[in-house]
Amino acid sequence: YIDIHTHLGTFYFGKELTADELVRMMDKHFVEKAVVLPLVSPESSPYPQTSEAALAAFRQHPERLIAFCCVDPRAATVPPLRSGHVPGVKGLIDILKRYQDAGARGLGEHKTGLVFDHPQMLQLYEACDAVGFPILFHLDDIRNPVTPGLPRLERVFKAFPKLPLIGHAAG
Repeated sequence: YIDIHTHLGTFYFGKELTADELVRMMDKHFVEKAVVLPLVSPESSPYPQTSEAALAAFRQHPERLIAFCCVDPRAATVPPLRSGHVPGVKGLIDILKRYQDAGARGLGEHKTGLVFDHPQMLQLYEACDAVGFPILFHLDDIRNPVTPGLPRLERVFKAFPKLPLIGHAAG
């Protein structure tokens, strides 16, 4: 089995899960590998989980854990706030390539307060498409909200037909 949706660090009620504890849980339940998903957007979790922490877990257990990275498109597409950052799709590609070079294999958990086809989200999808990252995304009424019939999701499918999208949640 491969568990494609796990989180490390603090997630529920301040209880922390370490990479070692995750691997012990995987062994107990016969899970061969697990994807570690960061949560960086303010709507995603009361406790942020960084891409760097997911990559550190991967380095700790490279045969068992698969790191994804996460980028909030709102923070990455505004004019540069610090030296060396390029706004827009090019800047997002630069960020994603750095994570890819460090070992990340995809983007997720993608979970923001923007509608699924917001222009800033489309820039992130374009950047993921360019670097070959699949996206594991969350949908509900607050995070990446969509409308009945999923026209926003359909728009993204049509705009990026080769981009692997892995969806979940109550949306």
